[in-house]
Amino acid sequence: MRLKTRSIIITNTAIIIIFLIAYLLSYKTISENSRILEEKENANNLNRTYEAFNLRTENLDTVTQDWSYWDDLHAYALGKDPSFASIYITFTQLSNLKLDYLAIIANNNTLQSYQVDYPDEELLLSSSFDQEISNINLTEARSGIIRSGDRFMMISAKPITTSDGTGIPSGILVFGRNLDDKEATNYGSLLHMDVAFLPYDPSLLPDSAYLATAENATAIKETDTTTTTTTTTTTYYLIIKDIQGKDSLMLAATTTRDYFQTAKAGINILITSIIILTILVLIMNNLLIYLFFKKINLQILLLTETTKKIISGDYSTKYSTILHDEIGELSGKLEEMRLQLKKYKEETEQTNIDLEGKIRQRTKDLEEKQKELEKFNKFLIGRELFMAELKKRNNELEQALKQAGGKR
Repeated sequence: MRLKTRSIIITNTAIIIIFLIAYLLSYKTISENSRILEEKENANNLNRTYEAFNLRTENLDTVTQDWSYWDDLHAYALGKDPSFASIYITFTQLSNLKLDYLAIIANNNTLQSYQVDYPDEELLLSSSFDQEISNINLTEARSGIIRSGDRFMMISAKPITTSDGTGIPSGILVFGRNLDDKEATNYGSLLHMDVAFLPYDPSLLPDSAYLATAENATAIKETDTTTTTTTTTTTYYLIIKDIQGKDSLMLAATTTRDYFQTAKAGINILITSIIILTILVLIMNNLLIYLFFKKINLQILLLTETTKKIISGDYSTKYSTILHDEIGELSGKLEEMRLQLKKYKEETEQTNIDLEGKIRQRTKDLEEKQKELEKFNKFLIGRELFMAELKKRNNELEQALKQAGGKR
């Protein structure tokens, strides 16, 4: 595998791993922070739901308390002021107080009730809740929820007394507000959530619900809640006991999971940003590697060509580089080697030239010596021939002398 390919694979892998780690850490941080914020919001919304319920109850108690101190009402309950009902117990009066029900229980336990019919804008002289009111046996100030079939009403009961509080109570005043869709809308406006009143039925409670009781809504334990919700909404269920202490009503408040949606949108933006940034960084990385290796490859190519020339014995090409890194250092060493080899070659060639001159001179000297030796050799050969001839003549003379002496 070529160095450039290996570098691209290694650096790209490292970049992807770094961005993946950054994404995982960011995802964990965003998710954890959104979870913490959502848990705080859930606790806050649950308390707001409980406080809204208490606020509506207190409002009803305040209105009831105000009327229960009217001297005219006190006299009417004793049968002394019959005109009170026609003047004050009217559709207009009760609708202004946002009441759905009014009942007066005299001391002899007789009950006179009025029910507001908002669709027809009239006041009815009977109510389906009369029996439930009678069954409670109200004799003192109380407030709470009563149920008639699938209908619920929040009531407030106060003793009817004089304005100075000194008179003997002449009966019990009961004000009521239906816990129906209209009241749910009022709660929703107060809480900025979708609110519904449901009959208490544990089997209807989804697993993804925040549960609380009206007595302990401000101190919810973690074991009393479940945090599984839909991806878009969270529903809080406030379990409300009726006036006799039995679980009777569920106030279901649904709100959007703003923190979750914000975190989800943030994570989507994060994913998109990291993908785009990763692609851009990979492109920049590959481009830089390409430009870097293009420059390096040019220097390596020059190094290779120079090395080939040096190997072939050509030391004439000067090699230079503008790099100041390891390749630049290697190039400098290569240039030093080229110069040294060139110098050695030149010295060797000069030495060879000198040796050739000396050899030629020696050869010339040898040739001259050879000629002299040949002359001397010829001289010696001639002398030998002369001596042989001389010896032969001497022998002939000796023979001649011997012959001459014998004749004598």
